[in-house]
Amino acid sequence: VLDSYVVWNKTDHGDEAYLNNYKFSDIRAWLNSDFLDQAFYYDSSLIQTVKVDNSVESTGNSSNPFACEDTQDKVYLLSYKDVINKEYGFTDTASRIAYDAAGKARDYWLRSPGYSGSFARCVYSNGSVYGSGGVDDSNGRGVRPALTRKLD
Repeated sequence: VLDSYVVWNKTDHGDEAYLNNYKFSDIRAWLNSDFLDQAFYYDSSLIQTVKVDNSVESTGNSSNPFACEDTQDKVYLLSYKDVINKEYGFTDTASRIAYDAAGKARDYWLRSPGYSGSFARCVYSNGSVYGSGGVDDSNGRGVRPALTRKLD
């Protein structure tokens, strides 16, 4: 299920980080504040804060210079490595397709950086993983949030 169509990042951090640095992205901040508060207003204590792997290995490009340091998050985007992981249920392109509330297949953002400092990876509506989507424009891309739930 996809949530709102959200811009990945519009905040320029100057020399501190490229626009596609997930740690400093607007979408990460939104997921762990407004989205978390609205989606889990009843009881967000069931959601664990976890270490999110943002390593170069998670990007699908062993020499990606735009990988950022790992983050600690309750809600996060999937990475390129996540959406090709058969153990997570992503066995083919069809298994990566996500639908909006109207039942239409939509593109969605990944947290992995693309091949330039202003691009992030995304999954297209047909389930293929694309190397670059401009982070400062939503282009109708949705959010497929991920989280880790506490089991008692």
